[in-house]
Amino acid sequence: MMAETHQIHRVLSDGGDIVLATIVDQKGSAPRTTGTSFWIHPDGTFSGTIGGGKLEADVLQAARRVFADGKNLLLYFRLKGEEVALTDM
Repeated sequence: MMAETHQIHRVLSDGGDIVLATIVDQKGSAPRTTGTSFWIHPDGTFSGTIGGGKLEADVLQAARRVFADGKNLLLYFRLKGEEVALTDM
């Protein structure tokens, strides 16, 4: 984690952009807990995980919009029953 923090600091110090995706709330069972985050670079590479599968793919897609628009996003995901089976997490 320390090496990752230094890399992120270097990117930001050099004027680069990075998106932070964080689980801000959850109810019930989930693959990761509130506060879990990962960093997404403009080229689509990332560090960390928020659960993998479709949920993470959707967040990576949303990060492209954040880089393009420069605006924050708050995404909502429902992970119950059949929806969980479709996420590959």
